[in-house]
Amino acid sequence: MTQQQFHKSGVAIPYEQASTDDAMLIVDVRSKREYEDGHIPDAISIPLAKILQAGDGLGKTFGSFGVGPKTHCVFYDDAYGAVASRAAMALEAIGGRASLLDVTYTVWRSEYLPATGAADKVESTTFEVEPTQPAGRMLTDIDDVEDVVDTGSSILLDARERLNYLSGHIPGAINMPYTMFKDAENNKILRAPDDLSRIFKNRGLDPNKPIRIITYCGSAGTLSGLVYYALRQAGFTQISMYANSFREWNTQERRAVEVQEDANYWDLSAE
Repeated sequence: MTQQQFHKSGVAIPYEQASTDDAMLIVDVRSKREYEDGHIPDAISIPLAKILQAGDGLGKTFGSFGVGPKTHCVFYDDAYGAVASRAAMALEAIGGRASLLDVTYTVWRSEYLPATGAADKVESTTFEVEPTQPAGRMLTDIDDVEDVVDTGSSILLDARERLNYLSGHIPGAINMPYTMFKDAENNKILRAPDDLSRIFKNRGLDPNKPIRIITYCGSAGTLSGLVYYALRQAGFTQISMYANSFREWNTQERRAVEVQEDANYWDLSAE
């Protein structure tokens, strides 16, 4: 089963598009205090903390901010897109529409006049939850990952920094740190699709090969959420994220952890 695609215009979209398309709602996922200190005009505030605390009540939470199943949200943060990615995944997982702003708030401020004050008050709406995937596909769990470790049926992709990976990772996982996918030259949270595709192919990952990829990181799925969208931007469709990530895996006594003793093996040929 392939991933349903909402991003006809791309996973990460420019501010010019988000700010002029009446069908798009810009969402700031930073803390309420950061939002009140300054935010993109007309953006509403939905802190990631509220989303992660919602549990099974995600539909009600998004609905309380005026987000319905047809609302196309464009999420932004000031953390390389990692926090925005996690919020976008939560919305998509219950049937919503989401994209990422292609720049962080700091980059946006350097290019546009900063704004202060609150956006117009939004009215609550009803969000009937309609998952875009069967259970365990877009957001998956520890039992699914354990099956992958036992069978090798999917690729596990560790999105953490190199030293975190070397000190312990899920057996068989390959490491592609989230920092590899940033377009630093152009101050974008993600590289262009062709460039991303090249990097993944250099690691043996091809969007045309029918194998599922599961991303994970250290704890809440923020870094792996960004890599999930990097995979989407590169054209991959059979992808999932293990949201509870290595923190959960590492606390389970019966689940093995691989440690890389010799850091000299590291290969940055993907660049």
